[in-house]
Amino acid sequence: MLATAQAVYEQQQAERAAAAAAQRTDKVLAYDPALIAAIGNQSAGGHAVCCPGYACAYGDAVLTGKANDHAA
Repeated sequence: MLATAQAVYEQQQAERAAAAAAQRTDKVLAYDPALIAAIGNQSAGGHAVCCPGYACAYGDAVLTGKANDHAA
């Protein structure tokens, strides 16, 4: 009985460790490079102070599939 309980405990610990390791791995978020290119960037657009606006526009493009201006 004790050996069975120990085996179950060890199996659960191994499963928890595997789940935690899976959460720490790198993740890749699919995106369309054409949408990012359509938004542009702050260097080419002459808007060096608009980094947060471009970051939000890139994020929106990834989530919605639509390219909006960085000022939106």
